[in-house]
Amino acid sequence: MKKVLMIGLAILSLPSIAQTGLNTMQGNVSAFADNPGANTGLGYYITLPQVTSNIEMSQTLPSLWGDVAYNISQMVASSLDLHGQFDTELMGMGATIGKHKIWFSSGIQLDALAQLDKDLLVFANRGMLDDQGTIDPNYSGDFSENEFGIYTGSYVSMGWQAEINPKLRVGVAYRSQATLLAVRAHTTDFRFQSTDLGNNMNAIEIDFDGGVGVYSSAFVFNTDSAFGPMMDEWAVWAQDERNIIDAIQSANHQSSWDLGLTYDLNPQFAVTASYLGIGRNIDLSEVGVGVQAHMDLDYDGFNYDLGDSTTHPQFYFDNLLSYMQDSVAGSQDAPSWVISPYRGSHFGVVWQPSLSHVFSVDLWERVRTFQRTHTIGLNYQYQPTRGLQCAVGYRQPITYSDGRMPSISARIQARVAPLTYVHMSMASINMIAEPTDWNDLSEPWIVTNHMNRINFRAGVTIMLWDQQTKQAYRSRKDSSDETEQVSRREAKRKSRKL
Repeated sequence: MKKVLMIGLAILSLPSIAQTGLNTMQGNVSAFADNPGANTGLGYYITLPQVTSNIEMSQTLPSLWGDVAYNISQMVASSLDLHGQFDTELMGMGATIGKHKIWFSSGIQLDALAQLDKDLLVFANRGMLDDQGTIDPNYSGDFSENEFGIYTGSYVSMGWQAEINPKLRVGVAYRSQATLLAVRAHTTDFRFQSTDLGNNMNAIEIDFDGGVGVYSSAFVFNTDSAFGPMMDEWAVWAQDERNIIDAIQSANHQSSWDLGLTYDLNPQFAVTASYLGIGRNIDLSEVGVGVQAHMDLDYDGFNYDLGDSTTHPQFYFDNLLSYMQDSVAGSQDAPSWVISPYRGSHFGVVWQPSLSHVFSVDLWERVRTFQRTHTIGLNYQYQPTRGLQCAVGYRQPITYSDGRMPSISARIQARVAPLTYVHMSMASINMIAEPTDWNDLSEPWIVTNHMNRINFRAGVTIMLWDQQTKQAYRSRKDSSDETEQVSRREAKRKSRKL
């Protein structure tokens, strides 16, 4: 028992994020964000701030330990990617009116990406050294896959659901999102080549295309200023919190629609489906400033003569720097950055053999600012009472372009006070640290071979169940009480006979 408690506390104390299939569990207010037609069983609710975070890397941590440069050079992927998503739902509420449900939510989302070209990482670590540790002047490298970005946006969502008939629920939600501040730097072409000239000198060729931009639909930058004055302008503006509040209210918004349904095939089986983010893409270059650069450098170097001070090595680098400056061309236009609304689509089948047990399988595609995922999941939910719901799930990536690993998920929601529920969830149980000795949990713990993600989701909700859910639990309780009374009468009858 002591081991179970220690393991449970270790799991609940780690950062986590709710997985898609578990989001639709009964009593979860987040289900409307995944499927406006979800059967949540909720009557009325108010959410306190809900926090979600997710950090994941395209490679597992153990695969990079040791000789990092060599391990990176052996990667199948052409770049090392680090993704981060941090969402905060500031306020949410919902109500049931007859056969209709309405809800509202607002919050802030932050997406981040650091993508580094595999060859650039190796070059930064060991330069032009070959596998034997010798400098090779005949070197060629393509470092084009680099991108760094941060996107911060605010959103407001409103939804409506209708019970068309006892079998069918349909829902629709409207979402409005504003770009508060976004920064992106990227390279579309970055190649470096060195050629031995046979006279202890080497020729250098550098081709570069890329740009960096700062974007905001909430704050109008002075596009005539350079980056330094522009950032000073931003710093002064952001010191007054009233400017930030006014900017959120007056910003240009990107609108989208979500559709969803739940259809009961029979009392035990149902199908669910949704499509999120029906709306137009926008190009943030309309609300940004930046710099775009192009360089095409061919430099053949020159012979070095000890007796001639004009060929001192310092002149070599001075000339190289001068050539680089002369070879750069660019503009102060913000690079084009087309973003789509938060998008997703899913289809699922639910089997509920009893009120306490629910099984489901689902297919999901999700698109955020910097990441796209395709997964299939198997889920199980156990809900012994209205005061406790637990769920576990397994998700398998369908495509591995984003480096996502298979994961085991868990979610728990419990009533801690009248009408007050706390929920926590994680999607990486199989990625957490494990003890070196299961018989002695005080021994050092190690990172599993699957570790490439850290997640967190938690929140507090004040809620009432709808009448249909309350009646289902009452009926089960009445049936249980009646069964217990019959058992007692039967036991008394048998005792009298004895």
